[in-house]
Amino acid sequence: MTRLAVTVANWSPRARRLVLLSLCTLAVAAVVGAGIALRADHLSDSRAQSGREGRAFAVEIVPKLLSYDFDTVEQHFAEMQDDLGGDFRTQFEDVGRTVIVPSARERQVVTTAEVLEAAVVAADTENVDVLLFLNQSTTSSESQETKLDGSRVRVHVERADGGWLITELTPV
Repeated sequence: MTRLAVTVANWSPRARRLVLLSLCTLAVAAVVGAGIALRADHLSDSRAQSGREGRAFAVEIVPKLLSYDFDTVEQHFAEMQDDLGGDFRTQFEDVGRTVIVPSARERQVVTTAEVLEAAVVAADTENVDVLLFLNQSTTSSESQETKLDGSRVRVHVERADGGWLITELTPV
């Protein structure tokens, strides 16, 4: 017999049970800890994936949202509604109908937006905030010379029905 076996054999039954219980408790704690670590890693991967998807959606949709031609502006705004959600959808529809469409038609506005850079500001599995740096070029009947404006907007997108919706667009 080894020295350890002889030592353990001399322990009282209570001491042996206490050591066995301690070892079992440590084993359970290790398994639970490993499970928590794996879950946290999976959640982190899910957040990163959502960030990539939300960013790509914002980069694709925001320039379309901010680009229009006075000849087709009503149709354009109607088509964009499917990519909008929450209160922003209603606000965008109202401002489009009452301000942007009449002004674009009256002044014969043609505007094109382009994303220069984009970065995820915050992301979880259902919501992503993206900062976009944009250039917007505009011509109108008031000035045939192209006017170029740079801007930054913070875009909030939310997961909905397996896709994404813009629920907030705020100039920064």
